[in-house]
Amino acid sequence: MDLAVSASTFMVGAARVGQSITVTASYTDLASHTESVTSAAKSISAPGNGDFAVTRLNPSAPIGASVVNPLTSLVKNPIDLGVSPNEAGTIAKSVLGIAAAIDLQHCDSWT
Repeated sequence: MDLAVSASTFMVGAARVGQSITVTASYTDLASHTESVTSAAKSISAPGNGDFAVTRLNPSAPIGASVVNPLTSLVKNPIDLGVSPNEAGTIAKSVLGIAAAIDLQHCDSWT
């Protein structure tokens, strides 16, 4: 089911338990190219057992990254909260099903 939600936040309620959800982040990069990335499908858990909220993000990147995209944002945000860069990348890749060998801080799969 495509909900076509474009608000900054979408709260997943109990009526959605057992359904799958994906998130697509779309943006325009610094070279004026329209880009987007879609997460792997995730089964929605019962309330209190894996709740999450999807919030619109402003693309950013950790110091030293050669690209800025939703993937670098997913790495930078935990780093800003004190998680090591290696751990932040490992977690993001695990959740999204991205191969461990991919360096998210230097990967621009849209070029």
